[in-house]
Amino acid sequence: MKNLKSFFAGVLVTILIIMLATTVFAEQISKTINVVYRDIKITIDGEEITPKDANGKIVEPFIFDGTTYLPVRAISEAVGYDVGWDDVNNTVMLREKQAEAGEFYSAIFALNHGENDLKIGIPSIFMRFYGIQTYINTDDFTDMVLTRDGIPVDNKLTYTGVFHQGEWWIGEITDFYFAFEYENLEPGRYGFTGKYKGVPFEVYNKIIEASPLGDTPANPDYLCYVSWVSSGLYGREGAYALSSIGFNFHGTQQTFYKSDLTDLKLTLNGEEIEFMLLDSYSRYLECFGDEVQTGFHWHFEKPFTTPGIYQMTGNYMGKPFASEIIEILVP
Repeated sequence: MKNLKSFFAGVLVTILIIMLATTVFAEQISKTINVVYRDIKITIDGEEITPKDANGKIVEPFIFDGTTYLPVRAISEAVGYDVGWDDVNNTVMLREKQAEAGEFYSAIFALNHGENDLKIGIPSIFMRFYGIQTYINTDDFTDMVLTRDGIPVDNKLTYTGVFHQGEWWIGEITDFYFAFEYENLEPGRYGFTGKYKGVPFEVYNKIIEASPLGDTPANPDYLCYVSWVSSGLYGREGAYALSSIGFNFHGTQQTFYKSDLTDLKLTLNGEEIEFMLLDSYSRYLECFGDEVQTGFHWHFEKPFTTPGIYQMTGNYMGKPFASEIIEILVP
């Protein structure tokens, strides 16, 4: 399936449309051909499909002059593509299906931040949907439970009537805001589960921290990996812009000083290129199962968009590191 989708996405396809009445139309000229039907079956990833036309009528593949012809609509839709017909240019148009407006994407905690990105409260949750819209049915959300350190918290959630529309890497989105009866200020690990139209969803755990951050730098012995913060295109693999570099540590870490980074080197396709990090970072405190990790995302002065393979190397407080390798694809 993946290879078929990549083929359709990467190649401009112009297809000769062969009518079932065995008459071919091309450049306003028609001719009658003899085709062979052999009860040809089609499987995708081992699963047999029954090809049908736009009206639901079964369309049988056939062989003509040694070439097997398959119905483009049935094959395209089976691998996730919409099919259009340009009658002026006699061209079949394949486009990857976009999520329907109104389809639920995820629920996300809205956080209040203190100095140095300290997480100090969770006042609300926003429900993110694909597409631009202005209405949701709140009755579609059921079985919603807020937890702190795994224990349910009695804190009523109410739709505020506020929504924000915009663009994200998955395409157009709308966020609908639900406010808790009181802001969650007590320190601990917060989680949230529920169902939308009967389908379960979960909000990633967030931690409200107990005390202000100190000035102790992140422990280099706890550096677990260096990652990229990238933007992507909906329906495509890979990235098209690199905006930040993230240093991720085991446990709770307080702060990170850019001066502790030395011998930094950024390469594009193995060749060193120039870059500049801003003097500010974003701090993230996340839960992965039972493990807590702290991430410090340092932002580049300008995002990188040139296609190719990127990697950063250097030292943090004398400890060598090499970032993950990431590839920017041609938009």
